[in-house]
Amino acid sequence: MTKIILSDFSRVVLFPKDLNYNGSLNKLHDLNVNNPDYNFWDYYSINTELIEKYIELKNKFSILCFTTGHIQEYYELKNSLNNVFKRTFTVEELSLKKDIPEAYTKIASILQVRPEEVLFIDDTMENLDAASKVGFQTFHYENNEDLFKHLRELPS
Repeated sequence: MTKIILSDFSRVVLFPKDLNYNGSLNKLHDLNVNNPDYNFWDYYSINTELIEKYIELKNKFSILCFTTGHIQEYYELKNSLNNVFKRTFTVEELSLKKDIPEAYTKIASILQVRPEEVLFIDDTMENLDAASKVGFQTFHYENNEDLFKHLRELPS
């Protein structure tokens, strides 16, 4: 039975507006944040359809986030998402990278759940492989349509 949806942040919830940009969203943000003319929303867009789905699912599952960086803490973004995620785990907080199975063992331990009770959604296969090695359910995010279909089929 799934109790927790653990979502990646960059390229699942937040996307670069420049679809040709392949680098880190955190690095892009860090390069621009000290520029007085920086407008966050000129560079990024939120996956509002997914956010609405997560809010809808909050009565059924705990919705959490696991992310590599810190962009989710930027005040303009944080204000937009303050009631979506029950908790956010970061690589820095855990001192473990997302492609290391121990990161997921640690998250399950902190949450006091069995690994198989967690669905981890990410756009990077190495991270999903690490999570599945410890028993997490995983979903490779490519688009909302496929994810929403998967979420409808989840046993709860």
